[in-house]
Amino acid sequence: KTVENLAVLGDMAIGVNNHMGSRLTADRKALKPVLEEVKKRGFFVVDSITSGDTQLYDLASEMGIPALKRHVFVDHDLTPEAMAKALAKAVTIAKKNGYAIAIAHPHPETLEALLTWLPTLEEQEVQLVPITELFVPQSPKI
Repeated sequence: KTVENLAVLGDMAIGVNNHMGSRLTADRKALKPVLEEVKKRGFFVVDSITSGDTQLYDLASEMGIPALKRHVFVDHDLTPEAMAKALAKAVTIAKKNGYAIAIAHPHPETLEALLTWLPTLEEQEVQLVPITELFVPQSPKI
């Protein structure tokens, strides 16, 4: 089924992440054929960490698949205060590590929180980039 699902995307996809499927991502044996197909297609993997038992990042890395993990889940709690705190955490992580991966849903409340947050990024000396930027080797700064 994985092959069929990925084939439908054609050339539109360059990477995968998990939104659901915590049971699958915790089962290395079941996950391996999925990741074999991901690797065959040259995709990258972002582990959304939907479960504390996830093996997605570790197994993908072991298989030589470019992989990253999310740092912050923005809208687990849809209150403006909670989302502002999550976004502030993403900024802190980005400043410490050079990047942070934040994941969110297109809820109206989330979009409103992002519209409030986005104009503050320049002042915070943080740049929002597509996830693909994190998988492209950076040129050395001269």
